[in-house]
Amino acid sequence: MKFDFTKTKTLKATLYFNNILIEQPIRSFIKSINQAEVFNRWLLLHRLVKYAKLIKDIDWDRTWKCFAFSSYNKQSETSFSESKIKAFKIKIMNNNLPVLENLKIRRPDLYGNGWTCISCRQENETQQHLWLCNNNQQMVKEIIEKCKKYISEKIKSLKHYNNKDHNINKILSDICWDPYYDEQKITFLDLINGIIPKSLTNNIYKITCCNESTTNITNIIMETIIINIYKDIWKPRCELVIQEEIKENITKRMKLKKENKKKKKEKIKKKRKDLDQSNPINETYLSISSWISWVDSWIKIGNQWEIYVS
Repeated sequence: MKFDFTKTKTLKATLYFNNILIEQPIRSFIKSINQAEVFNRWLLLHRLVKYAKLIKDIDWDRTWKCFAFSSYNKQSETSFSESKIKAFKIKIMNNNLPVLENLKIRRPDLYGNGWTCISCRQENETQQHLWLCNNNQQMVKEIIEKCKKYISEKIKSLKHYNNKDHNINKILSDICWDPYYDEQKITFLDLINGIIPKSLTNNIYKITCCNESTTNITNIIMETIIINIYKDIWKPRCELVIQEEIKENITKRMKLKKENKKKKKEKIKKKRKDLDQSNPINETYLSISSWISWVDSWIKIGNQWEIYVS
């Protein structure tokens, strides 16, 4: 069988998605629906079950814009410090930082149950505990105050600002600044993870009356949080862990040694089973095909599919 590809240029096709005519460039459309499907699958991960349940309360559009944002603007150069922050953002958003509780699962041969928080020596070191640890609470509060000060100064510098203190107070008193964990609400621990609540961006927009200004303010806030968390809490913690590893004669070579594949598979299987029992996905508003309704609304109404994630 032979094909004459020279005649394919004359072929015409009308493409539909879910019986809706596609009127935009096909390449960008396919890219967008792929992103929507991947995002849908990502939200169904057990470690992110809280955000799947609170999907309607999160400003996903600005969450992703802040995730991609960097004040380092030299596109032609590679910044190693920026790359480290980017990797830190990815791990922290996916609840995948190499905290001691995760290391116990990955390398039980090196990190036994006796390893606790390297700072307080009292609690198990989970990602959540890092920000709640008594020895880190003061630094977390200072980061919160730094962000609030920036918001207040930025808003008061707006040309059309007219003493809207009541609106500023709404922003500064939002629950997202509370430094504790709440399964039903977005708090400062979720801001650290890179998740932005609609309540925060809506209140900022009421004063700025500008989407671009609102996005710019949230970008700087989120970058301030992640850089200070990395510099003041995570980096010193890693240095303490290295000192403890040296005492326990754990070398870099030992940490890089590959684990037995069979043991690794058994461990992953056990972990997934535990997660299935502790975090039932069917309690959320999502299904594996939720992305289709987001894309449907995007085609019919316009804007971006992220706007319709709810």
